[in-house]
Amino acid sequence: MSLVTIVLAFFRPFDTAANPIRSYEMCGQIGVISSVLLSVGPGATILKVLKSGNTSSMPFYQSLLAWLNNIGWTSYGWFVSRDPLAWGPNLLGLFFTSCQMLAFAMYGVQRLEKKD
Repeated sequence: MSLVTIVLAFFRPFDTAANPIRSYEMCGQIGVISSVLLSVGPGATILKVLKSGNTSSMPFYQSLLAWLNNIGWTSYGWFVSRDPLAWGPNLLGLFFTSCQMLAFAMYGVQRLEKKD
C-alpha cells in the first residue's frame, strides 16, 4: 500500500483536467483504509480472548498506540476540521481499539510463551 501511495503522490497517474487532484484523493482514501485496518487487525482475535481470558494473542503496545491515534484523529476531525472523512473512520477504529483495551483491562497484559 505504501508503494501505491508513493506512486500516486509522485506520478499522479489518475489526474485529469476535470479532477486535477484525483491521485491525491486516492492517497487519502488509502490512508483511511490503512488506519482502520491497523486498528481492527489485533481485534480479529477478540472472541478468542473473551473465551479464554488470555490476551497474549493481541499485541498490547500496538493496540495502545492505535487507540491513542484514534482518539487524536477523532478529536481533530470532530472539534477542529469538522470533517466526517477524518472523524468517521477513526471513530470506527476507536470503537475496535477500545474493545481491545477493555480486554486488556479485564484480563491483564499477558505475553506469548516462547517455545524452545
